[in-house]
Amino acid sequence: MSNFEQTGDGAVQTTVEDFLRWDANVYDAKVGDRALLERAQTVGALANGKALDYAAGLMVGTYRGLPTVRHGGAWAGYRAELLRFPSVRTSVACLRNLGSANPSALADSVADIVLAAQLQPKPRLASPDSRPPVAVSGERLEELAGYYENAATGAFRRVVVRNGALMAMGQQLTPVAPGVFVPQVPGVEFSFPPRAADGAQEMRIVRDGREPEVHRRVTPPAAVNVTESAGAYQSDELDATWRLAVRDGSMTAQVLDDPPSSLTAVKPDVFVSDEGLVLRFEREAGMVVRASVQAGRVASLVFARQR
Repeated sequence: MSNFEQTGDGAVQTTVEDFLRWDANVYDAKVGDRALLERAQTVGALANGKALDYAAGLMVGTYRGLPTVRHGGAWAGYRAELLRFPSVRTSVACLRNLGSANPSALADSVADIVLAAQLQPKPRLASPDSRPPVAVSGERLEELAGYYENAATGAFRRVVVRNGALMAMGQQLTPVAPGVFVPQVPGVEFSFPPRAADGAQEMRIVRDGREPEVHRRVTPPAAVNVTESAGAYQSDELDATWRLAVRDGSMTAQVLDDPPSSLTAVKPDVFVSDEGLVLRFEREAGMVVRASVQAGRVASLVFARQR
């Protein structure tokens, strides 16, 4: 069992029988009232009015034509999914004690059997891009390599050339048109349009035809004084200390006894780790006083430099 002190979003002991009781509560509220349950299933919206599929802690959507309310979970080596079809009052609860399991897909598979008569035919799976590869010179590939910053989120993607091919997000990209590349994953496309008037190179990632994620390549600083940022940084929110050190002229970050992570300067006072973590150093009177951390779902997590 896990000894992590994180009760609420983890360390909850339950059973499929408990899930049955919890599911029944949605239809006959004994814990919470109807207004609370309706609020929990009201989806949010972006500032531009676009509706999300996420409500107040629940995913609201459809599966093979039927409305669904669902959510999965992961804790240590445990995985879970509760999938509800409210219009036909049928739910699937799946609990696994294997970290590599996919309870969401398993719950869908159970629904395929139990609700076979009510579900619409399965959509045809997206096929890999059928466009034939085109030739791209090694020189052109090297021109596209580098770090790209997401214009909206401030996250970074690294593009490299490996074995004569462009690589991004751990996948090899195949050129299918001038400036257009696709990975093995269907429905995803990387495009590199002609440089902007200011000379910046953009990378646009389109997933399943949605709005593109726009990234702009950054020019790393020619010289970085990494020693002026080295030291211990404390997060009061996490009650954790990170140690930034200089090893062989490069900066590393280390937490407790974990292996140190290498940090690469991508902009002045901005570093990226091999795992995608972003550190932005903040200064007062020219001195580095804190670091703001961004990593996946985490943004603006402050670590103050210890004096």
